[in-house]
Amino acid sequence: MNPKTEESPLRRVLIVDDEESWIRLWRINLEHSFKCKVLGAHSAAEAFAECEQALPDVVVTNIMMTGMDGVDMFFELHRRYPTLPVIFCSSAIRKQDEQRLKERTPEVFAFLAKPPDMEQLIATIAAALRMTGEEFMKPPHERPA
Repeated sequence: MNPKTEESPLRRVLIVDDEESWIRLWRINLEHSFKCKVLGAHSAAEAFAECEQALPDVVVTNIMMTGMDGVDMFFELHRRYPTLPVIFCSSAIRKQDEQRLKERTPEVFAFLAKPPDMEQLIATIAAALRMTGEEFMKPPHERPA
């Protein structure tokens, strides 16, 4: 196999959700739409392990999860990797709670209702990647090696 293919410049998106069905749905849609690598983690502990193995380009996380919730996970991720964009996606957040959460976590890139409109999720991830200087929307063969 060609080493260039093995070291693909595909962007890595980490989805953190304790429900496998969300990870599977978003993986199918994102990998098809963006030609990116989607990783899944079912808990904060799994997310930290994924980040230690190879830091993703962006994290999309649920807020309400068993064990450490998404907010506490965000604070720890931000402490370890301050430039890593994190997107909250949750059905458990009401508008008034969202405003309080935004005040508490101003470094979070975006807040999306779950289930998000897939085009909105894709656009938000692309915006987060552009913010970090990645030329994510280019086809893989046009990305820097």
